[in-house]
Amino acid sequence: MKVALYPGCLILYRFPEYEISARKLLESLGYEVIALSQTLCCGSYLEGINPHWYHFTAYNLALAEKQQVPLITLCGGCANTFKRVQNRLFNDPGLLDEINQKLKSYDLKVSQPIKVQHIIQQCIEDQEKIKQNISQLLSYKVAPVYPCQVYRPGTLMNFDDPLKPHSLDDLIQLTGATPQSYPSIHECCGSSLYQIQPDAAFSLGQRRIHDVLNTEADLLMTACGNCHLLLNRLQAQYNLRTPLPVIFLTQLLGLSFGLRPSELHLSRSQLKGWL
Repeated sequence: MKVALYPGCLILYRFPEYEISARKLLESLGYEVIALSQTLCCGSYLEGINPHWYHFTAYNLALAEKQQVPLITLCGGCANTFKRVQNRLFNDPGLLDEINQKLKSYDLKVSQPIKVQHIIQQCIEDQEKIKQNISQLLSYKVAPVYPCQVYRPGTLMNFDDPLKPHSLDDLIQLTGATPQSYPSIHECCGSSLYQIQPDAAFSLGQRRIHDVLNTEADLLMTACGNCHLLLNRLQAQYNLRTPLPVIFLTQLLGLSFGLRPSELHLSRSQLKGWL
C-alpha cells in the first residue's frame, strides 16, 4: 500500500532524523512511502495573518488526491490543519468551488476527502504489525509528550481521549519500555507560544523538563517537531544542570525493530550513553 509522508516545514529543515526514522518505520510495516512533489507549508503559520491561508492546505490535499494516496503527517499542527480545512471544504460547497477554481490552473482538484493521519494514529492502527516486527524488547523508562493538536478538538480529530490520551503509553509498552507519568503530561508543552511569548513558552517547557527529571524516566519521547524544538533543542534556555535526552516515537519503535542507532540518526554521545 502506498502512503504519502508529509513531514512539514519545521521537520524538513530542523529534524531530518524524524522523517528518516518515520520512513524506515513505515517501510518496515510494509508500506511504499512516497513524497508528494511540490508541496507547500500546510498553511497553519499563515492562519490569522492571511485570510486565504487555507488555499495552501487545499493545494496539498489536492496533490495527495491526485496520487490517490492517504496522507501521513509527522507534525500535530499539520494533521490538525489538514483535517480542519478538509472538514470545512466538504461542508461548504461554495468554498469548495472557489478553491477548485484556483486549483484548476495547476491541474488539481479537491473532489473527495482523503485519509489524513498523524504518525501516532497510523501506529495505533498498525499495532498488530508493530508487534510482529519487534525483535528486541527495550528496558527504558520513557516519559511521553502528547502533541495537543493530534487529539483536540475531539469532535474533529476523533482519536483517543482528547483530554487524557493514552495512545503513546500504549505504543511505548509495545516496545517493552515502561511509560512514565508526570504531573504536566496532559498539558500543552508551550511550543505554540514560542513565536509570540518566548518567555512563557520557556517557562512551560522548563516546568515539563523538571517534572520529568523528578521521575525515574531515562528519556523524554516526542511525536511532533514543535514539541521537540521546545523540549530538546531549546533546553539550553532553561539552564539545566542535567540535560534530559529527547527522542522521537519513530526512533524508539525503530530500536525495538532492531534497527541500528545510526540508521535512526541516534547519537550515543548526544544521548549520554543510555543506548
